[in-house]
Amino acid sequence: MRPTQIGDKFFHCISCGYEVLEEVMYDVVLTSTLEAIGADLTVEYSNTGDYDFSDGEVERVQCAKCGNVIAEGVDAVETTHTMMLDGDPNFREPQNIREYYPNLVCPTCESPISEEVEEGDECPACGHVFWANKT
Repeated sequence: MRPTQIGDKFFHCISCGYEVLEEVMYDVVLTSTLEAIGADLTVEYSNTGDYDFSDGEVERVQCAKCGNVIAEGVDAVETTHTMMLDGDPNFREPQNIREYYPNLVCPTCESPISEEVEEGDECPACGHVFWANKT
C-alpha cells in the first residue's frame, strides 16, 4: 500500500513509522458484492472493491497500523490537512525517489525513470506509483 499523500507532503506516523492513514466512521450503512454463499453459510466477497456506503460521520483519522489518532470529530479530515500545513511532525516532505530505484527503471515495466520524477508520480508507461517505501 502506498503512503497517504496530503497536499504536497506524506503521512509518516511518529509512533510507528507507518505511512498510511485511515478514516474511522460511525453510523455507516455499507454494502458489498457477494461472490458466493456456501452450503456451510460461509460468505465469499467480491475482490473488485465494489463497496457502497451512505450516511455516517467521521469519528477520527488515524494511523492504519498502530491506531495513533491524528484528528477527531466530524472535521477530522480538514483538521488533518491543517496539521500538515502547520508542520505537524506526522507529515514529511517528498523524498528523492531515484535513490530508491537504483537501476533507474520502473520496477513494473522497466521504462527509464525521468530526471523530473518525484515521489507520488506515476510511470507514464504503466501507472506504477513511485514512492519511498519505508514500511
